[in-house]
Amino acid sequence: MKILIISIPRSGSTSLFNALVHSSEEIKFDPYLEPWNPNIDKYIGKDLDFNGNCIVKTIVHQKPLGISWQDFYTKLIEKFDKVVLLSRINKVEVLESLSYAEEATKRRLMFDWHVKYNYKDIKDLPLEKYAGIVDFFYRRLNEIKKLFN
Repeated sequence: MKILIISIPRSGSTSLFNALVHSSEEIKFDPYLEPWNPNIDKYIGKDLDFNGNCIVKTIVHQKPLGISWQDFYTKLIEKFDKVVLLSRINKVEVLESLSYAEEATKRRLMFDWHVKYNYKDIKDLPLEKYAGIVDFFYRRLNEIKKLFN
């Protein structure tokens, strides 16, 4: 079984990925967490063919250099038995969460994107700075949905 998760950031995709990776005692999945994320060097220079049972999680804007997103997803999706497109219904929560993660990352050298925060942490964030990128993530996921049915 090969499962591909394509998501927007801050949608719970890492939690879903981890749950699926550990969901079966009979099937051992090879996990690939954001293999095209330029901030994760674990996969750089490796040939990723996704043989056997595997779960791949990627974010809609992550792809190898030198290929259009349409060509990339055309080739990628055909390799998988199941494809999950994941977003979050509440766009404002995505905007708040992404803004917090990005701004907190800028203020510290090391940051775990998966820590909890509360309203007092986000009340002074420049949400408008990230609104366009959140819209882009939703548009791209919708384009993938329409293109690949």
